[in-house]
Formats: sequence, structure tokens, C-alpha cells
Amino acid sequence: MEERANRFARLLRARGVRAEDPVAVCLERGAETVVALLGVVKAGGCYVPVDPEYPEERIGYLLSDSGARLLVTRSDLAGRLPGDVPTVLLDTARDELEAQSPTAPETGVSPDNTAYVIYTSGSTGRPKGVQVTHRNVVRLVHGENHAGIGPRDTVLVVSPLAFDASAFELWGTLANGGRLAFAPPGTPTTAGLAEVLREHGVTVAFLTTSLFHLMVESCPDALTGLRTLLTGGDVLSSGRVRAALGHGLRVSNMYGPTECTTFATGQHALTLEQTDRPIPIGPPIAHTTALVTDENLVPVPYGVAGELLLGGPGVARGYLGRPELTADRFVPDPTGTWPGGRLYRTGDLVRQDPDGVLHFLGRRDHQVKVRGHRIELGEVEAGLSGLPGVHEAAAAVRPGPDGDKQLVGYIVPEEHSGFDPALLRSALRAKVPGFLVPSAWVRLDELPLNANGKLDRAALPAPDGGTGGEVVARARRPNGPWPRCGRRSSTSNG
Repeated sequence: MEERANRFARLLRARGVRAEDPVAVCLERGAETVVALLGVVKAGGCYVPVDPEYPEERIGYLLSDSGARLLVTRSDLAGRLPGDVPTVLLDTARDELEAQSPTAPETGVSPDNTAYVIYTSGSTGRPKGVQVTHRNVVRLVHGENHAGIGPRDTVLVVSPLAFDASAFELWGTLANGGRLAFAPPGTPTTAGLAEVLREHGVTVAFLTTSLFHLMVESCPDALTGLRTLLTGGDVLSSGRVRAALGHGLRVSNMYGPTECTTFATGQHALTLEQTDRPIPIGPPIAHTTALVTDENLVPVPYGVAGELLLGGPGVARGYLGRPELTADRFVPDPTGTWPGGRLYRTGDLVRQDPDGVLHFLGRRDHQVKVRGHRIELGEVEAGLSGLPGVHEAAAAVRPGPDGDKQLVGYIVPEEHSGFDPALLRSALRAKVPGFLVPSAWVRLDELPLNANGKLDRAALPAPDGGTGGEVVARARRPNGPWPRCGRRSSTSNG
């Protein structure tokens, strides 16, 4: 694999890729993807992961906004991709690759050069690219205290490339001599994951909170071979943790925004005693600092709620091409712990114990987490408002039939316009990824407003008809649901 990656790096150099040049990579997870990513990094470029399942409009935006110099993909995927960026097709470039030297090229890349750019949801409707440096990645994977990956470990790769947990799975394993076990492409079933875990003897895995819940419910025995099970991305169920501990599992609850390189805090090796209350997100991981402040960025006492600010070498460079947003969210570190360092304002409300353990309390803004995806409701609402026949729109997160969160779209149709959730869903899917498409829809005559004339989100009705809202359709969850072991996934359309 090393020689293949070196050859690919030289091919990219021959195509003009130099330090920090963005190279879009649109591939499903697998060994070929690892070669591509290694090749981009070895060539000195930074990779921009693009999910093949994204709609063409979204992919076009990512390629344009990132300024991608090249697009790396396969011929079976290229037909669905915009054609205005030069393309390298891995399956048809074999002769050109074999002609390259198997030694790594000299690039002069430094630790502070960008390694990858991952896009996250934006409140204005425009996704924003987070610039993560080589130094940031090294902080995540070298000398870490959250997984302790070594040469004897096999690590599950289940995250999509465009999800920042993939950085931990891939680079954490490669940097520490471990072995990779890939889940099947696309959205795997829990039964499929169970098969991968058993067949490859996986010892370390990260599962989003919702997937962890489902695996514990339906396939707990498949997890018993894990030395370390990391989970995170949403509020963790104490009951599911108790069930996991009952099967002898070692579970750690991890927390961290993309802007701080995947993980920033973690409550390791949860105990039964900790399940008697909401599960904490733990103290900062190695080489990370945490500060809890009021709205004026003044530190608050232990036990008092405040905004969480994170510092250390895991803090990303900023947002690509967004200097004003970068300046707003990445602020100078007043503690002086890291000379010249910055703190990232997470927007998350927490309280901290004297021993450093953090407890998540909620958000300060309209950002939400649904099945591991970070979603700005403003981006969902911008997409809904731009659809034909929609006069006004809003979005909110409400409990679904299984108790997990679901994204709900609230629509005020234009006068004399019909209301067909299936058409709305189809139109929205052509513009945004599936995780931004509501799984339940409510038709309203008007949006509820507060005394200031602003949207009153708390007054938006639950999608069960019990509070005056009309449930017009309930669709299959975005990118899911995760089918249970031995069961087929089902879709219910109204």
C-alpha cells in the first residue's frame, strides 16, 4: 500500500498538485480510498472528502467553494459528478500509476499546512469548510489516551469519509500500526456490522450514539470482542450503557466538534455508578484544554453553566475562505497555556466539576445533532424556503417513534398551492444531503411567532397531531434508519 500511495502521490505531483492544493476525493470507504488519501497527503495537497451519495448541486458547491484542483474518483461514480474539475479515475489510471516511482516525493509540507478540509452545516444555508492541519491530526492520533491503538489492534472503519470520525478511524490506525476493517459501502445494517466485527476480530470501534444504541439493543454479543468501544455525537442513553456494561463492554463517551479535530473530551471506561445520572462528556483528552465562560468570555466557577471553549494543538486553522466567521469562532487564548494559541467557541453549554469532568447541557444557538450529523436548522430552513410552492418554512428536532431524535419540516404553502411532502422531499434531496431532509412533515397555516416577531420554535407542534399540527407524511429517516439485526429496513410514506 505504501508504494501504491507513493506512486499516486507522484502522479498528483505530475498533475500539478503542490502544498495545500485542495484535491477532492469522492470514493466509498475501502482500501483504495486509503491509497488515495495517503497519496494526496504525500503529494503535499489537502484532501476534500465528498460523499458519493450527495446530490449533484451539493457536490458542485463543495468543489467550487474548496477550489479543488483535481477530483479523485472512479469511473462508475464519475457519471454522477459535475464535469468542470479535472478528474483522476483510479480504475483507469493504472498504467500511468505503474509508470511512477515507488518512492515518496519531497514536498516541504510543514505541520501547520492543511491536511484536509471537511464541510459542516452552515446557519446561512452555505456549508463551511473546516481546515484541519497535520499538527491537528497528530494531536488526535499520537500519544492519545482515548483508544490506545497499537499494532495488535484492528479498527472498524464505518464512518463516511465526509464525517470527521473517519480521521480517527483511518489516521489513528495507520499512525499506530493497526489494521483496518471496512464496513460495507453505503449505509450498512447492524447485522452487516456484526459480521464485520466478528469476521475481522475488530478490537477498537467508534459508533455514533444512535448506532451504539441500536447495536446494544439488537446485536450486543457482536460487540463483546472489542477492547475499546467509543461512542459520541449525541446524548447517550444511560440504559443502553448499563446494558453494554452488562455484556462486559468497555465504553467511552467522546465529544468534539470538527473544528477541534474529531475528539476533544472523553469519559473513559464508564461505570454503572455513572449511569445513575446523565452521562458526562468527560475531561479534555491529551493535549487539549477546556475553558467554561459566560457570554463575555469570562471564566465561570465550577458547577456554573457556561459556554465551552476548547484549546490546544487540536484547534483547526479556521474556515476556508471565511475570515469573519473564523475570527468570530476562533478567539485568542487568554490563559497563555499555548503561546499564540486560540480557543474555539463551541456554542455548547456545559458545567465543569472540580476534577475537570464536563457535563453537556445543550446549545446556545439553533444547531442540533441528529444521528451523529451536526445540523444547522438555518440551513434546513433555507433549503425548504427555496422550494416551489413554499411560502414559509421552519425546522425543528422532535422525538421520533422510537424515542430517538428526528428532523421535522414545518411548511406554510403558498396560496393556491398544494402540499405534497413526497414532492418536497424529492426536490430537497436534489439540493442537500439526506441528513438535512426532514423525516416528518407538518403543514401549518402560519408559523408561530413570539412577541418580538421572531419564530417561536418552542411553539412548533409535535408531529403527532396532538397539538394542532397535521402530520401529512412520515418518511424514511435521512440516511437510515439503521436496520436491526435480521430485519429488513422499512419505509413508510404518507
